[in-house]
Amino acid sequence: AAAGASSVADRWQSDLGLGVQPATFPNEQGFTAVAFALITPTGERRLTRPFDLRSSEGREFAGTAALDLLRRYLAEESE
Repeated sequence: AAAGASSVADRWQSDLGLGVQPATFPNEQGFTAVAFALITPTGERRLTRPFDLRSSEGREFAGTAALDLLRRYLAEESE
């Protein structure tokens, strides 16, 4: 996820880059670990959470988690 976030920031010549990368296979319970990374001018933020990606809700939850990582960064910047 961090490599993807860095690539996005470089490609778009941006201070921010957001990357999301799921694990190759789910665990025994059917949950897949999804890694999130946000590259910022002051460093990098990472998060990993398990989701059931077999359902559309699981993919929506993963997308929401990625946007929440960005939202939290932007909220801190505006303070």
